[in-house]
Amino acid sequence: LLGFLGSAYHGFQINPDVPTVELHLIAAVRGAGLVSDANADSLQKINWHRASRTDRGVSAVGQVVSLKMELPKKAPVAGASATADGDVEFDAEALVAALNERLPADIRVFDVIRVVSGFSAHALCRFRRYRYMVPVAALRRRRARAEEGGEEGEDGALEAVETSVAAFEGVLKTFEGTHSFHHFTVMSKLTGHDPMRFIRSISVEMMPPPPSPSPVPPAAGTSTDAPPTGAPLPPAPAADTVAVTLVGSSFLFHQIRKMVGTALQIHHGHLPAAALPTLLQRLPYRRGPAAAAAAA
Repeated sequence: LLGFLGSAYHGFQINPDVPTVELHLIAAVRGAGLVSDANADSLQKINWHRASRTDRGVSAVGQVVSLKMELPKKAPVAGASATADGDVEFDAEALVAALNERLPADIRVFDVIRVVSGFSAHALCRFRRYRYMVPVAALRRRRARAEEGGEEGEDGALEAVETSVAAFEGVLKTFEGTHSFHHFTVMSKLTGHDPMRFIRSISVEMMPPPPSPSPVPPAAGTSTDAPPTGAPLPPAPAADTVAVTLVGSSFLFHQIRKMVGTALQIHHGHLPAAALPTLLQRLPYRRGPAAAAAAA
């Protein structure tokens, strides 16, 4: 079980000539002596399976990888200690430490769990959860000038944040269920893959604002303009981001980005809402708009 910040990587899965999370993870496993030299050159030999893949720049807080790990009886590596009868004792904490020592700071292993021999992180993963962050400013819409309330501008007053968020979530809810998402991926990546996907749920919620800063007492003999002890601090800034949480069986390449991009187009009236059910049918391919790469 691991997590990582993806801003420095071209996705999770190993790719030639570019930095990926998996590349560093495999190197750490080899460096810790957890695979034999004979098997180190092939992921198939150690039954390496990942629960999911991520696009470039995407981070994760709960990625799962399964593999056959060897704990040598002679000169056991960090994470294994020999017992009196020569067997190797499994030590998860030591294994975590051994792997993290060999990983960059933006990739962390949280736990190592012993499983049955037939376990596959990919095949046994029932659902995958992604969170895509959207600035509140990208959702705000202007009301008609005839409506009351708010400060009127050239195109009318901005509607309440809660109204914009609820309306955006309503558009995204159309994606729930089983649909063909061949309009929401890159056609070159779709070859040989079934575009039918099941979306279990989609929700949109405001992210909590950052906590108020704690007062720092002044050094002795110095003056300060900070409020006295017990005085209220300035209010924390308001939340400026919403989180779109998607739970589904699996996702296609760039699917989430294109789903969010299309929902934003409909939300702002640049694309008719009636177009979405059509895009979810098996019709000739039409490329949909994509949002920026910021899912997690």
